[in-house]
Amino acid sequence: MMHFEREGPIAILAVSAEGLSLAGNLAAPLRRETGRGQVTLWIPHRFEEEGGFGQNEARQFPGKLSEFVGTLWRDHAAIVGVMASGIMVRAIAPWVDSKLTDPAVVVVDDAGRYVISLLSGHEGGANRLAGSIAGITGGVAIITTGTEARRRIVAGVGARRGVSSEGV
Repeated sequence: MMHFEREGPIAILAVSAEGLSLAGNLAAPLRRETGRGQVTLWIPHRFEEEGGFGQNEARQFPGKLSEFVGTLWRDHAAIVGVMASGIMVRAIAPWVDSKLTDPAVVVVDDAGRYVISLLSGHEGGANRLAGSIAGITGGVAIITTGTEARRRIVAGVGARRGVSSEGV
């Protein structure tokens, strides 16, 4: 079961029809993998005005995305944005404080190909969450934190030409 430093639910935000479809496919597996019973899907209120997306479990948020993210910031363990990373960066910018206290933030493109650990990667659990989401979507987790980088160690034995393996 995945561990987060912060208590609270996970929010999945989608800003397009394709994103909502992927977000809907993430909710149940994330509930199982994280042990968090509350994983909520959120879409902008304008989707209702545009005809909605049929039957789904998504809730609607009014107003600007960045204002809504502020309401989630204080009490959510993680926020997953199924959207362009630039959109998410602008939405979280006013709320970012510390890698030790901010929620895990992950961004996924609409097709699920790339899953980016954006904020609170190591400390907040975003790196592990990105890996889990990539496992669900078949995508690639993009992890850039130094503590998670896998370094290759190559060990070798120097010898002169012609020396047998027994001699080494």
